[in-house]
Amino acid sequence: MRDHLRERFGHLANVKVIGPEELAAMPAGSLDLIVANSVSQYLTRDELDDLLRSWRTLLSANGRLILADVVPPGVSPISDVMALLRYAWSNGFLLAAFAGLVRTVLSPYRRIRAQLGITTYTEDEITRKIDAAGFRTERLPFNFEHQPARISFVATPR
Repeated sequence: MRDHLRERFGHLANVKVIGPEELAAMPAGSLDLIVANSVSQYLTRDELDDLLRSWRTLLSANGRLILADVVPPGVSPISDVMALLRYAWSNGFLLAAFAGLVRTVLSPYRRIRAQLGITTYTEDEITRKIDAAGFRTERLPFNFEHQPARISFVATPR
């Protein structure tokens, strides 16, 4: 994924795609924006706490953290599929979306997700977690992704 993002955004002077090693080596206060889209559900609660504290250290005083596509309890995979298909239909890539769904069903992802589950958060729960890391948190009126049942937040350093 990082290679794909580097290829797509590498020509932009103000965008840099980095991995965990580069992130750990960055000086405090050196970032103005961190976007974590569709990440929280794949982390344990402790892993997210650690990342939030790390991101707080890395953000400049006027920086912003966008934590997007947080999965609330009760959002089913069927709801995710339907949201994707509606989005694909309205944006002209329905066949590609179907193909992607077939690949997902046939891949190990479905089995791994069933074994590990995904981490879900209520709005209050995730807000308290973000705030505990040193942020002021505000829910965005929309989700960054196509699934409106998921939620997104902007957080600013306290």
